[in-house]
Amino acid sequence: MTNMPVGEVDDTQVSVEVGAAIHNLMWRKKMSQRALSKAVGISQASVSAKLRGHVGITIPELMRIAGALDVDPGELLPRLDSNQQPSGYPFALVSGGVSNVVDLAARRVGRAS
Repeated sequence: MTNMPVGEVDDTQVSVEVGAAIHNLMWRKKMSQRALSKAVGISQASVSAKLRGHVGITIPELMRIAGALDVDPGELLPRLDSNQQPSGYPFALVSGGVSNVVDLAARRVGRAS
């Protein structure tokens, strides 16, 4: 997985990179899209669209996918070049995984707009 420059992260790029990471692990573990779809509880067509980056993956889906692949959810996320948070993102995609994402997202929800 590549490091993304801060400030240049966009939703499509993140979706494509997460999908590629999942696909890579599926290939290494010899898991089909059908098997992943059954493990995660979504259709095979939805898995296919998510792996190509055409449809985003929710945090709960990411956690179920990581469980099905027996990896930490953070292993599926792209890394940023620095610890800075990209503009427009409520969380930083840095090593710390989904627990940091969930914690930071929860704090953002609690903030007044």
